[in-house]
Amino acid sequence: MWMWPVLLAFCLARSFQCQATITLKRLSSVYLPYSIDEDGQADFAMGDRGAVEKFSYDFEKYRVYAAGKAGILNVIDISAPSTPRVLHRQKLPGGALGVDLCGAYLAVTLAGDSFVDSGKVLVYKKYSDGQTSMELVHDIPVGSRPDSLKFTKDCRKLSVGNEARAGEDESGNFVDPEGSVMVIDFGSEDIGSANPVVRTANFRKFDALGDFYQSAGVRWLMKGLKESWNTQTIPPILNNSSFYQTLEPESITLNEDGSKAYVCFQVRFDAFAICFGLVIN
Repeated sequence: MWMWPVLLAFCLARSFQCQATITLKRLSSVYLPYSIDEDGQADFAMGDRGAVEKFSYDFEKYRVYAAGKAGILNVIDISAPSTPRVLHRQKLPGGALGVDLCGAYLAVTLAGDSFVDSGKVLVYKKYSDGQTSMELVHDIPVGSRPDSLKFTKDCRKLSVGNEARAGEDESGNFVDPEGSVMVIDFGSEDIGSANPVVRTANFRKFDALGDFYQSAGVRWLMKGLKESWNTQTIPPILNNSSFYQTLEPESITLNEDGSKAYVCFQVRFDAFAICFGLVIN
C-alpha cells in the first residue's frame, strides 16, 4: 500500500506541471546590417532586406553564426544574454541560404548569380578572437538554390538540399532546375585537410509514381494547374514538367545515427521523402 501515496504525489506533481504557465521574457536584441560599404560602415534599415536567413549556435563558445541573402556573415557573442556583442562581420561572395556548424568548422551555402544558377558550399574555420577574416578551407560547387544543409554528428559528412526553384536565368529565359540532395563526404573530422567527395541523389526514380503519390494525398500542384488552367498561361517548361522535376527540397534533417536524410518539399508539394543510402557510414 505504500506505493499509493507515491503514485498520488507523482500524479499531483504531473498535474501541477501541466497546468503551469511558462512565460518568456525578452532579455536583449542585437541588430544586424544588410550591407557594409568599402570603409566597413554597416547599414541598418527596417524591413526584410536579407540581413539574416539562417543561423547556427556554437555551444562551446556561446556564439551565434548568422547570415542571410544580404551576404554578410555575423559572429555574435551571447555568453551574457542580456548584452550580446557582435564580434565579427565578414562579407560573403553571394547571398547565404543556409548555415551549419560542426566541431571547428562552419559551412555556409550560397545562392548562384541568378535565381536558378548553381550555388556553392563554403567551409570556414570557426572564428578566433582577433581575426579580421575567417579562414576559408573549401569552396564546393553544388546545385541550384542550396537552401538547407546538415552535418552528421561526427562532422564527416554534410548533406545539402538543392531546392532548385523555377525562375529566370541571367539571359531572361525561364528554366526549371532539377532538385536534388548532395552528400559531401570529407572522410575525416579534420575537414580542413580533407579531399571531399560529392555524391548526388536525384528524384527521377519516383517519376512513374507521381499518380500513386497524388492518390495517397500528396499535393502535386503543377499537375493541378495544368489540368485547370489554360496551358497557354503557363510557361512551356512548367507545362511540360514531370513529377520529379517539381520536387524542390526545402529543408533537410538526419536521423540519430546519420544514416538517413529526411527531406521536406514545402513549396510545390506537401510531402517528405526518406533518402536511403546517402549518409551511410
